[in-house]
Amino acid sequence: MRLRDSLTECLYRGLCICFLLGGGAVVLLMVSYSHRDRGREYVPRNLPLRSINSQLIAARSSPDILSNVYISVKTTPKYYDSRLSILKKTWFQKVDKEKFTIVSDHFNESFVDLKLFEEEVIKEGFHLVTTKCQVEHHRKGLCCKSGVEYEQFYNYLERHKSDSQQVQWYCHFDDDIYVNVKELSNLLSKYDPSKPYYIGRYPRRFGFAVDSFRFGRLKNNYNVSRRIFWYSAGATYCVSLALMMKLEKYFNGVDKFQHTCAVSEYTDDLSVGAIINLVLGYNITHIDNMYNQATDLKKLSPEAVSKLVTVGFSSGKTVNMIDPQPRLFTSTEDPTRFLTYHCLLYKDTSWCNTEQ
Repeated sequence: MRLRDSLTECLYRGLCICFLLGGGAVVLLMVSYSHRDRGREYVPRNLPLRSINSQLIAARSSPDILSNVYISVKTTPKYYDSRLSILKKTWFQKVDKEKFTIVSDHFNESFVDLKLFEEEVIKEGFHLVTTKCQVEHHRKGLCCKSGVEYEQFYNYLERHKSDSQQVQWYCHFDDDIYVNVKELSNLLSKYDPSKPYYIGRYPRRFGFAVDSFRFGRLKNNYNVSRRIFWYSAGATYCVSLALMMKLEKYFNGVDKFQHTCAVSEYTDDLSVGAIINLVLGYNITHIDNMYNQATDLKKLSPEAVSKLVTVGFSSGKTVNMIDPQPRLFTSTEDPTRFLTYHCLLYKDTSWCNTEQ
C-alpha cells in the first residue's frame, strides 16, 4: 500500500508540474506575442482615430533632436519669390543644411532671375535638386517629385551608414508651410524613432473611405482588407527611421513612388498614408498643432499660435493665414505673415524691426 501510495503521489506531483510548466509556456507565448505586436497597432474599422498619448516616451538623450532629423521641402520655380525666398530667410536658417533637401522642377535656362535665385540657395549651403518631372499639380507630377525626395533620403542613409549618429526621422513639408523648429524638436523628442511612427494631422475624424475601384486595385497588388484609412493632409508629416525602412520598397525613387501612386490612384501624401495605414497597418499619430494650408488658423490665440509645430498658408478663394500682432511688415512685404511670425519667435533676428 505504501509503495502504491508513493507511486500515486509521484504521479500526481508530476502531473501538477507538467500543468504548471505548460501553463507557464502559454503565458510566455502570450507575453511574447503581445510584445511582438505592441508596435503594430491597427486602426479599428469605422472608428475615429484618437491621439495616442500612451506612445509618448522620455526625451531622447540628444540635446538637439533636429540634428537627427532629415527634412525635405517640395517646391516649384513659380513660387521661388512668393514662398521659397521667405522660407529661406526664416525657418530654413534654423535647420541642419547637411540633412536638408529642397526638391524643385527644372525650368528654362533663359529665366535669369530663377537661375540666380537657385545659385544663391546653393551658395548658402542648401542642397537643391531640380527634377525633370512634369510641372503640374496633379498626381503624376507630385508623385514624381516625391519619389525624388524619398530617393534623396535613402541615398543619404547609404552615404552615411557608417556614421556614429545616423538620422532618426524623415520630415516632409511643402513650400506653403512654416516650421516652428523649436516645437518640432519638442514633439519628436517624445517618440522613439526605433519604433514605427507616422506623425501628422489627419483631416477627417472618421478617416478616408476607399471607393470600390481603388479598393480592388489595392487588394490585387497589396494585402489590403480594410476600406478606411487615415493620412496626414497637406503633405506635412514626419516618419521614424524604423518605418521609413519599411517604406523603401514602395517609395524609394521615381519609378517606385509613381507605381504605388498608380496602383492607389492617389496623390503623393494620400499614397503615403494608404501604404502606412492600409498596407502596413500602422496608425497615424495625430498632432493637433501640426497645421497645414487647409486648416483654419483665424480663431487661434497668440499663445496658441506660438506653440504650433507647423503653420500653413493658403491664398486660394479662402485666404487662410495666421495674423500675429503687431504686424511688423506690410501685406506686400509679408503676404504669408511668416516674416512677422518668425520675428515673434526669434526677436533677436537682425532684420526684425520690433520697434514698430
